[in-house]
Amino acid sequence: MKVIFLDIEGVLVTSRNTSNVATIDSGTAVQPDIFDKVAVQNLDRLLKETGAKIVVSSFWRMGIPKANLILMLKLAGIKNPPVIDVTPFVWDNNLKRTNRGKEILKWLSQHPFIEEYVVIDDCGYEKLEGVPPERYIETTMHSGFGTEDAYQKAVEILRD
Repeated sequence: MKVIFLDIEGVLVTSRNTSNVATIDSGTAVQPDIFDKVAVQNLDRLLKETGAKIVVSSFWRMGIPKANLILMLKLAGIKNPPVIDVTPFVWDNNLKRTNRGKEILKWLSQHPFIEEYVVIDDCGYEKLEGVPPERYIETTMHSGFGTEDAYQKAVEILRD
């Protein structure tokens, strides 16, 4: 199985698309127009081309049931979002925040059958402790996953 560890804000929700980007919490309604259309199209293409499944690693997973995350991606324009799971929360007590790298590695250790994976995130590699750099695609809040370079790199990683 191939997996995409997916952040949302800075990947599918960008400043290029909307001027009022806000972090979601469990009580926030999601509007489909906050999603970057090009980034969503690239993710949809990637899913179709590689057959990969999605594991949501975004902080948006906090308090939002998987069914709602799937609905959110449908509203964004992904026809059949193959969301299979979310990463567990692993808190870094020294930094008083979650540690995205440790969360991804913990999920992978619980799912040893994963053939290939890619991490698409705008967090910066320094926050992905333990994740091999060749598995990471860094996006920006401006363009998210809306560039052809990011798309092609993700395809290459998932085809290795």
